[in-house]
Amino acid sequence: MYSIANDRGDKVEGFTEVAQVMIDYYNKLLGEQRTSKIAIDQEVIQQGLEMTIEQQLKISKPFTDLEINEAMFSIPNTVQCNNPCAHPQSSEPWPSK
Repeated sequence: MYSIANDRGDKVEGFTEVAQVMIDYYNKLLGEQRTSKIAIDQEVIQQGLEMTIEQQLKISKPFTDLEINEAMFSIPNTVQCNNPCAHPQSSEPWPSK
């Protein structure tokens, strides 16, 4: 593709120019990526606790539908939600696959 219409409807030609129109379009559509990053404070990392192998295995083990249900219904109902699918009123466990 060596020609394209830009957002003003003007015909743009040439590989580099067409590429720039496409980049501008997707940046406008999706937003630009932020480039500023906060540095990791190594002092905080050094002070923090490390998980044991057993703790790492425990948090990475599979969970059941019942555990998901219990976790969902343990969340306090303090946020108003107008979507009934997002916070069902039933306390029945989710159906298994």
